[in-house]
This record gives sequence, structure tokens and C-alpha cells, in this order.
Amino acid sequence: MPVKPVKAYDPGCVHVDVRYLPHMPDEDHQQYRFAAIDRATRWVYVERLQDKSATSAGGFLSRLIDKGPLHDHLGPHR
Repeated sequence: MPVKPVKAYDPGCVHVDVRYLPHMPDEDHQQYRFAAIDRATRWVYVERLQDKSATSAGGFLSRLIDKGPLHDHLGPHR
């Protein structure tokens, strides 16, 4: 079977994933893990948030851009 070469990505190509976290006995509500991985550099940014609303997702993306190496590729958050 032929081996396919690994696809090269430019920095700033980001995979974002949202997952339910297991509900712990001492918690009173569901929590979510938001994760972003730059496909080129493998830089990872993760947050645990209380919900997966548009407001929470937008905040996550804003903080991702502000804190990570993506800032150079995507420009400052407006």
C-alpha cells in the first residue's frame, strides 16, 4: 500500500474542537473543553468553559487570537 505524504499547512490553519467534559460529583453543571491546535506548528490552546454558547465560543476565539502565535497570521482582534 503506498504511503501518502503528510500534508503541509501554513501557520494559522487551526483545528478547533469542543467536547463535553465528564460531569464530576462535586460540580453542579456540565462543562466543556474548547481546544485549538495549529496544524502547522502543533501549538495548542485549551480552555474549560461553562457552556458552548455563541458568546463563549466567540470569547474563546478572541482569546485564542490574542494569546497565541496566530496573532501574527490573523492580525489583532477587532
